[in-house]
Amino acid sequence: MPVVAGRTLIFASTNGSQALLAAAAARRRLLAAFVNARAVVERLAGERAVVIVCAGSSGRFAIEDAGCAGLLCERLAALGATLEGSAAALARALAPRDARAVRALVQGSSHGRELRAMGAAFARDVEFCAELDALDQAFDVSP
Repeated sequence: MPVVAGRTLIFASTNGSQALLAAAAARRRLLAAFVNARAVVERLAGERAVVIVCAGSSGRFAIEDAGCAGLLCERLAALGATLEGSAAALARALAPRDARAVRALVQGSSHGRELRAMGAAFARDVEFCAELDALDQAFDVSP
C-alpha cells in the first residue's frame, strides 16, 4: 500500500471528482469504499449529521456505489444513527451482507466487468476494490 500521509495526492475518476465538488460546502469530506468502510464508519461515529454522496460511473448510477452506501448506512445504524429518506432505505436494501457478497457485487457490476475485460492490470484493481475493510484509513479530503 502506498504511503500518502504528508504528501499531495491527485485524485481523478469518472465521477468522484464531481461528487467531491458537489460536496464542497461540507465541513468534512471522506473518501469511502468497500476497502476502507470500517475506518470511515469509525471516523463518522458520533457525527450529528452525515450525507453520503454516490459518485456513479461515467455520469450514471453505479450499483456498487449504492451497495457501498448501503453498507455504510447499515454500519452507522448499528451504531445508533437514524437514517432518513427513501434513498437511504434503498441503499440499505442493496447493501452486501459480507465480504463474499461485496466481491460478487463489485466483480459483477457493469463497470467491474468492463475494467476486467481491459486486461490484467485493471482486473487486479477490481480485485482490490472488491475487498472489504482491507484498509484502516479514512481519507479526509476536506479543504
